[in-house]
Amino acid sequence: MVTSVSNQTTTTASSMGNIGSSIVNTITGGTIDIQSLASKLTDATKQPQQMLLDNRKAAAEAKISAIGQITSAASDFQTSLDALGNSKAIAYQSQSSDPSVADFAFKSFIEPTPINFSFSVKQTASNNVVTLPPLAKGATSLLGSSSGRTLTLYSGQSNTSTSISTTTHKASLPIPTGRLTAGDTYDLTIPTDDGTGLTVSVTVPASGTTSDFTDELNTAIAWAADAASLSSGYPTATASSDGKSISFDYGSGSSATGSITMKPTTVTKTFDLSEYDTLANFAAAINKVSGYSATVMNSTSGSTAVQYLQISHGSGTDNNFVAEITDDSTGSSSGLSDGLNTTANGGAKSVAGQDAVLVSSGVTYTSSTNKFSNLISGININIHATTPGDSEVTISTQDNTTAQLSALQTIVTGFNTLMTTVRSAMKYDADVTKRGGLSGDSIAKAFLSQLSALTTTPIKGSGAKSTSLSAIGIQTNLDGTLKIDVPTLDQISQSNPQLITDVVASTYTSTGAIDLMTKLNKVITGTDSTFKSQLKTTQTTVEQAIADDQTKLDNQMTALQNRYLTQFTTMQALLDSTKSQQSSLTSMMSSWTAGMKG
Repeated sequence: MVTSVSNQTTTTASSMGNIGSSIVNTITGGTIDIQSLASKLTDATKQPQQMLLDNRKAAAEAKISAIGQITSAASDFQTSLDALGNSKAIAYQSQSSDPSVADFAFKSFIEPTPINFSFSVKQTASNNVVTLPPLAKGATSLLGSSSGRTLTLYSGQSNTSTSISTTTHKASLPIPTGRLTAGDTYDLTIPTDDGTGLTVSVTVPASGTTSDFTDELNTAIAWAADAASLSSGYPTATASSDGKSISFDYGSGSSATGSITMKPTTVTKTFDLSEYDTLANFAAAINKVSGYSATVMNSTSGSTAVQYLQISHGSGTDNNFVAEITDDSTGSSSGLSDGLNTTANGGAKSVAGQDAVLVSSGVTYTSSTNKFSNLISGININIHATTPGDSEVTISTQDNTTAQLSALQTIVTGFNTLMTTVRSAMKYDADVTKRGGLSGDSIAKAFLSQLSALTTTPIKGSGAKSTSLSAIGIQTNLDGTLKIDVPTLDQISQSNPQLITDVVASTYTSTGAIDLMTKLNKVITGTDSTFKSQLKTTQTTVEQAIADDQTKLDNQMTALQNRYLTQFTTMQALLDSTKSQQSSLTSMMSSWTAGMKG
């Protein structure tokens, strides 16, 4: 590559002179070196045009390299910013007075606010689990003595029942977890004075309250009694004041005996047990039902190896369920004592799930899991244990100064690398071999202006006036790089940490320092980046044009050299003919001279 226009002219003239001397040397003793002469004349014509193409190619390669270096610097910078975490969440540091009871974390991409929240944890959430009576390990049939059996998963509270008191003629039916789920349906069997009994089906209304459920229940009982031609002898249902049980009152003259039972009937899934030969295969089928999981547990009963099937369905009262196995021929679950069943060995063991419950300022809040995701906007509260007695746990925030100072150092370091890379790419020099690949480039110039304005870009803080990076001690060097004025930053971190929070983490706006730098990086790395567009154009259109021009020049020079070869071959033939005639004349004259002497 040439070094300047004047140098290029001098070099070209020198090269042409050398070629001229070389051409003269190809003609020796009247003989022309045709191949060498044609090649050298062609080179003399091609050289200045080739130098222009080489310069264009070098400039394109330099631009591609410069954009690649800038893109790499921006990508590395963004990786460092991303490693800081959510630009909002580093604003505050979470604290808990007792992390063993509760703690919290900021949600991603949510702007946090200062928090000071005290509460007591009355109950933690628990899982819903049903464990079926055991089978002998290795059993290859789940049917036992039945010709067919069916397992049905019902959505709702566990089966429950209560006996009618012969003294008070009343019964109190507890709701296992003290809560009903809207949409679940239950069958209730209710004894009457005539000894028969009523069976009613009731769906929990949208409100989900026990009071509204009992209203629906009383209507259903009245209709069933009317259908059975009963005018008396059946109870009136009333919800308890806490909504955790239903009271049935028959009246003092009632003779009804027995038990009131309540069973969920909202079917989630039904399985034909004849389709599965082992518990493992059956567990795999249950695991395909959304929200359910099944595990085979190995144990012993005396000296016999047995297996239990444990089925679970999330946590909290909303996920409660019932698993019931019935004989296909009778439709009953009672009396099953072999194979997979829900009645043998004391029946299936059910653990109903309960909600997490916390109380703050006399208000009760519940969650089906031990995470409260929506109680306070922007954070997840995690519950680990209950608080003893009436004690409380407090979660709060403080300015996360340590993380913010670290973030500032990351910003300064990454900024300086990017700034240095851009300036190097834009460097101008009279010597073209020393210029940057983006020297004089308008896109790079515009981006450099954006970088240079970073420290003074207004950032809306918690005060009445906007602030900026320069306001907290981030200074700009003469070469455009940044430095931290440590004494100023230390003083502000002690006297006004909120100011640093405002600038770095942008708790009151979406354009804080981290967000501002992320936005600038996207000018380079984003999908609509003008740098990317420029790179693509250079790699395709520009380089292809250079390649096309190179092919065109090569073809022209090949044609030129072939023309020279034709011309010089003809000249050599004429020269050879002249030399032959000269030789004949010389011979004739020699003979004539010799004759004259004789």
